[in-house]
Amino acid sequence: MRIKEAHIFGFGKWQQKNWQFNDDDIVQITGDNEAGKSTLRQFILYILFGQKPRDVEKYIPNDGAVLGGRLRVAGLDNEDITIERVYQKNKNKATVYFNNGTMKDESWLQQAMQGMDRAHYEAIFTFDSMDLQRIKSLHHDDLHEVLLTIGMIGSERIYESEKKLEKELQLLFKPYGKKPIINTLLQELKELKKQLASAQEKESVYENHLTELKEKELLLERVNEQKKMLEDTHSYYERIRAYYPNIEEYYLLSQKRKRLDAPLTFPTDGINRLHQYKEAILPIRSELLVLEKNMQSLEKEIEKSSSLTDEQFNKLVNQKQLLVQIEGLSEELGNLQETVNKEVKEIEEKLNSLQLSPLHIDLDALTLSFQTEEEWSTLVKEKEQIIMEESYIKAEIEGVQRKDKAIEKDIDRLQAKALTDNDRRNYANLLAEQEESSELAKQSKKYKRWKTQYKKVGKTVFLVSLAILTMAVLISFLTNPIIGYLGGGLAIVLTGGYWVYGNTLEKWLKPEGTNQSKPLNNEERIRIQGILEDQYKLENQIVEYKREKTKIQREMIQLEERLQTINRQKYRLENRIKEQVSHFPFLDGIPLTYWPKLYSQLQQVKAKNRSVLEIKEKVKAKNQDIQRLKEQLATDFSYDLESIEVKIKTETQKRETLHYNKKQYDEFSQQRENILEKIRPYQEEIHRLLSSANTDNEEVFIKLGEEYAEAKRMDDRLKQLKDSLLVLFSESELEQWRNGKIEAKQTVDNKLLAIKEDIDQVTHQIQKLQKEISDRQAAISILETSADSSIVRYELAMKQEELRHYAHKWSVHQYALASLERTKTSFSEKYLPLVLENASRYFNELTLGNYIRIYFDEENHSLLAEHKNGFNYTIDSLSQGTLDQLYIALRLGLAHVTSSTMALPFLIDDGFVHFDPERRKQMMRILEEISTRHQVIYFSTVHLDRDVKLYKR
Repeated sequence: MRIKEAHIFGFGKWQQKNWQFNDDDIVQITGDNEAGKSTLRQFILYILFGQKPRDVEKYIPNDGAVLGGRLRVAGLDNEDITIERVYQKNKNKATVYFNNGTMKDESWLQQAMQGMDRAHYEAIFTFDSMDLQRIKSLHHDDLHEVLLTIGMIGSERIYESEKKLEKELQLLFKPYGKKPIINTLLQELKELKKQLASAQEKESVYENHLTELKEKELLLERVNEQKKMLEDTHSYYERIRAYYPNIEEYYLLSQKRKRLDAPLTFPTDGINRLHQYKEAILPIRSELLVLEKNMQSLEKEIEKSSSLTDEQFNKLVNQKQLLVQIEGLSEELGNLQETVNKEVKEIEEKLNSLQLSPLHIDLDALTLSFQTEEEWSTLVKEKEQIIMEESYIKAEIEGVQRKDKAIEKDIDRLQAKALTDNDRRNYANLLAEQEESSELAKQSKKYKRWKTQYKKVGKTVFLVSLAILTMAVLISFLTNPIIGYLGGGLAIVLTGGYWVYGNTLEKWLKPEGTNQSKPLNNEERIRIQGILEDQYKLENQIVEYKREKTKIQREMIQLEERLQTINRQKYRLENRIKEQVSHFPFLDGIPLTYWPKLYSQLQQVKAKNRSVLEIKEKVKAKNQDIQRLKEQLATDFSYDLESIEVKIKTETQKRETLHYNKKQYDEFSQQRENILEKIRPYQEEIHRLLSSANTDNEEVFIKLGEEYAEAKRMDDRLKQLKDSLLVLFSESELEQWRNGKIEAKQTVDNKLLAIKEDIDQVTHQIQKLQKEISDRQAAISILETSADSSIVRYELAMKQEELRHYAHKWSVHQYALASLERTKTSFSEKYLPLVLENASRYFNELTLGNYIRIYFDEENHSLLAEHKNGFNYTIDSLSQGTLDQLYIALRLGLAHVTSSTMALPFLIDDGFVHFDPERRKQMMRILEEISTRHQVIYFSTVHLDRDVKLYKR
């Protein structure tokens, strides 16, 4: 099955969205967190399988849009179909649309998907990073249930049926219960039997009849047992007649075995082993013969070879070494002499290039120390430093003089722009007068406003005081004169206080003097202020320039002092230079700057001169060595190096040939010992075989082996016959037959006829007894006419019938439950190994070969992973990444087992977050393999591989 298109009406954050899945077998849907990838996966599951209302309500859009959508899929029919599911429409069931316009309901969809529901699908084909955490609790029973779930169509109904049967069995019967139906019926039957027994005690005749009935029934039972014994005997002889050929063969073969005198024990596969050992020895012995022939040939060659004695050969080699040394020393001597001449010539050329005559300079007496080089370098550096310092100081003096002249000009220029002191004072006084006039005007205006306000309030105070005074006088006349005095005093205080306040504030607010200057307009005032500010700036600039001029003068004095110091340094430097020229006269006329370079050149010339002296010493030593070696040459050998080398070469070849032959002979000897060691184990094995058979003759050994094999074949046949006969007969019967106590076949036939006649007679007697029992039961029925006895018997019969009904029902349920358990167990045993086999293959690939297989420990009922190092690890001891890989491998193994019935799409939501890059690549290869059978839709924040096409909308 493949999903080709998804159209969402409304589901979570998605509304009116359309997803066209491409034709690739692996489809990746990527996006940031909270982008809606998991919501899309839940939408696909909802359309295919539906969901409980309380679980799907959280995906209802906030704006009230319709929840649901459509999926266009291929693989469920001959043509593409469209599956639609809308919340609260058509009872939340799916509707399937075909291209010809026909429609089908959800039952058709379930049948097309072969009974696969959401729980089963989520158990195999869809998972996310949270599902990977559940592997730690997975055990044998879990896989058993999962296998049953995914592999048996209608497994949910099987599970429900199993639970229903268990529940009904509990309702029917419990071993120690009272409420179940069968328990209740047994209790009621017990009570009814007590009632019946009580009623029967009153009927003595009834008891007699019952006694006779029981006697007849016992007799009938004994006759039936007699008949059964006769039938068993008849069946026994029938079996003997049916298996008579096997019994006869068992007897004859037992007698024949007794007559065969074969050894009780013999080496396992002894004859074949003897032949194998002998065949293995043959090629080794052939190799040994060839090796011994080669050793004899080498012995002859070693005896024929002859050469010089070791003393003669060593003396010859020593003569060669002396000649070679003399020749080498002569060549070295010529080279040294040539080197001396070349070095002397180079020294003369070097001195000439330095304009120094070799005749006027004694290189051997010339002493150039480290202090000399340091002194010359210091003189050059000091002279350069003095010249540079002198030029810097002179340049600075000139610059300072220029700056002094420029500042002098600036001061003169600024002083020319400055106002006279009289003009400046006039401008300042004018501004001060204008400021004072402005303040007086503001004060006068403020005084006038206060004066006006004061008069208004004064009137109010006067009226209030007058009113208080009038009221006080009236009250004093009418009531008490004191009130009049108090009111008059209050009015006087109020009026007097206000007057004092007014005089005091008037003195403070009234402006002093009058403004007699002519007021300036605003523009004139701003102009004068600007003139005064410019003058202030000019004065500040002049002060700054004067300060700068003072600093320049101090700097000039310092520079002149530094110049005098430089002159004193120059004098001391010239004296030191003269001192060096007196020590090294060849320096006279050479500029001081070149002295350090001259020093290095002279050092090189002195080094060459020392090298020439050393080489001359070597020449002298080489001459002495050559003379000493010539004295050591032997007189009994030629002084011709070439003839000696030829002779040494010939002797060396002879010695090498002899050494090689001896070495080859030793190797052959060692090989001979090795071959003998190879033969020895076979000979020991042959001897051990013969000893184990108590013989030392191979022919006797073979004969014993053949007899033992024949006896074993007869024993195997006897065991086979015995095993087949023991199914029907006892061990003692077989022992009698083996010892010859066997009846003839005719005798067996005669006994069968006699037993058949006895059975017929007993059958006739049984029929007679059954008739008599029926008569007694009829008589008892006549006596059972009392109401109590009849009712009790009726109720007892009804309860017994009801009990038989429920007992039959309980046994049917019990058998059905056992059948279900057997079905589940057999199915698990059939498919669990296939699942683990495929899961092991995927797990091995995902872990890059670190783990070999997955299997169940039946003893501990736990899932184990076998590592390549041979150790087995439980689930809880694996790392999180390995757990993820194990869980995915189990999912893929389950999918592989079930893919033969339905290849459904995989929906994977960030399933590989704990995978490293290598295992992620391996997972990609596995998904590519799986994608040939299943469509794979992968939801993630990152790509599995950049080669995978990304579809994101």
